[in-house]
Amino acid sequence: MAISFAASAASNVPHTFQDGDVISADKFNDNFQALKNAIDAVPQGATGPAGPTGPTGPQGPAGADGLDGAQGAPGPTGAQGPAGAPGAPGAQGPAGAQGPAGAQGPAGAQGPAGAQGPTGPTGPAGESTSSFGAGTAGSIVISSDTNWNSVAPTNGDYQFENLTIDPGVLLTVPSGTVIRCSGTFTNNGTILVLEGMPGERWAGNPDPFPSLAGNAMTPAQKGGGLAFPASRLRHVLDPGPFGGGNGAQGNGSPNNDGGAGGGSLVIRAGGSFVNAGTILAPGGNGSPGDGSGSDDGGGGGGGGFLIFASETGITNTGTIDVSGGDGADGDPGECGGGGGGGGVIHLLSPNANAVGGTALLSGGAPGTTVCTNSGAPAGGAMGGNGGAASDDSLAASAGSNGLVLRTQTSSPGSLF
Repeated sequence: MAISFAASAASNVPHTFQDGDVISADKFNDNFQALKNAIDAVPQGATGPAGPTGPTGPQGPAGADGLDGAQGAPGPTGAQGPAGAPGAPGAQGPAGAQGPAGAQGPAGAQGPAGAQGPTGPTGPAGESTSSFGAGTAGSIVISSDTNWNSVAPTNGDYQFENLTIDPGVLLTVPSGTVIRCSGTFTNNGTILVLEGMPGERWAGNPDPFPSLAGNAMTPAQKGGGLAFPASRLRHVLDPGPFGGGNGAQGNGSPNNDGGAGGGSLVIRAGGSFVNAGTILAPGGNGSPGDGSGSDDGGGGGGGGFLIFASETGITNTGTIDVSGGDGADGDPGECGGGGGGGGVIHLLSPNANAVGGTALLSGGAPGTTVCTNSGAPAGGAMGGNGGAASDDSLAASAGSNGLVLRTQTSSPGSLF
């Protein structure tokens, strides 16, 4: 490059000089100008490789501030600085619309009881479940002879749902039995109610028994036991283990006992009560003299006390027997016993006034022997009075007939 440049420069200067020539400034300047022009006309060569960077020189003094440049694009948001101190509360804005109800929280602790309010009016009387039982013994069909006096129902539970006694079957129950049926009661067989008490027995016997009234007003006495009036008997709805009064014993022997008093039975049905069979609760007969020649006959016992209630209706196409027991004959010339009074059948239902069927209520017949001395073996009472014993040449008398009481009501259970 240096050789080529000199050759080119030599051929383009306008003035040449020899040693010893006087050179004018203009010519000298013309030559320089020509060289410059020649140099400027030389085409630029390829850029050589960059040399190594030299060391950084010392920083010069800051120049004067230039004009503000155009604003650059926003930089990325910096990290949030710490929260400033809270400002003063602003004025409360208007209430927003109510949001949906949240889930209910747990119940708080119970507060103290408030003062008792006034007693409200008494509601109508309901019928007690105990009137017809809870049905806890289930539905039972008695299909063979059964004796509840010796073996009670399962668990001693007399609260049935439905109770049925099949035809030809004997059910024996102790006096004082109460049967509750939440549903129906149906008897197609025979129910025998055992005596409520034995007859009066001579005090000299190993097992004596006194003369008792049972549910009558007085025990058997010389003129016969006395019954309560029907108006009072109507309110006896739970007669207990006794029915009619027992008959009085005859004098002169340890064996001429009075007749047993008839037993009691209560049956309550929330459904229908149907008797197509037989229900027996008669008074017992007196015992006759033993033939020794000086014995009176015993008086007959009063009939039983039966109470049947149904919430829907009673049907009786069978027989119900509460007749009084007969007085017994004494030895010839000795006193005959008076007959027992008939018992009580109390029907409580919406149709009580229309219930039919057969009811045996008659008082017991008297003993036929007549004595001339004072006699005492009178008959016991229940619904009817007991008959008088033979006395001072007077014949003994029969017991009076018993009673059928009818309480017609749409809610008999409320009476128990």
